[in-house]
Amino acid sequence: MSDLKKLEATIRRGQKAFFDAARALLEIERRKLWQPQFASIVEYAAARFDFSGCDVSRYRNAGLVLENLADFEQLPSNEAQCRALACLKHKEPQVKVWQALLESGDSISARTIEETAQRLLNDEEDDEQPVEVEEARTAIHEVVTAVKFLQAAKDRVQSLDEVGRTSLIKQIEIVEAEIVQLRESLLPVSIAA
Repeated sequence: MSDLKKLEATIRRGQKAFFDAARALLEIERRKLWQPQFASIVEYAAARFDFSGCDVSRYRNAGLVLENLADFEQLPSNEAQCRALACLKHKEPQVKVWQALLESGDSISARTIEETAQRLLNDEEDDEQPVEVEEARTAIHEVVTAVKFLQAAKDRVQSLDEVGRTSLIKQIEIVEAEIVQLRESLLPVSIAA
């Protein structure tokens, strides 16, 4: 086996591992297996896997996309394809876009998913709320989750040893940085509105 083939096999195993982890995290969240030790799935994933809130969203969204496309023999082959499909938010448009891509025989990438979605879904009347509203709701939910994480962390500080406090401070700094980044990304929108 050539070096290229070996390295490609390693990449494929990594992609499969990501998808397995996405499904597992989704199951942990659905069954609330992180309770009662943790206040949220984000807090759990931060403590167990050093995940940020964004990481949890990426895994969750990939798991949902894979679940929504479970009836297909061919599934997305990487996280970028799942991310592009997750932007569609609901099962029906995800299935419609994926089916169209498979039937086209074209190479599938995140970009072709986005182009196909735009072409197919812009032609339809959409009675649902605009994607921007759904995106805002998701962002607000994630911020509220982060705030709950910070509040739970504050309550637990007194019982931690030095190593625990250091770890907690690291996680708080990550969450704070993500909140600041989100706030800064919203500022131009707020000013323009």
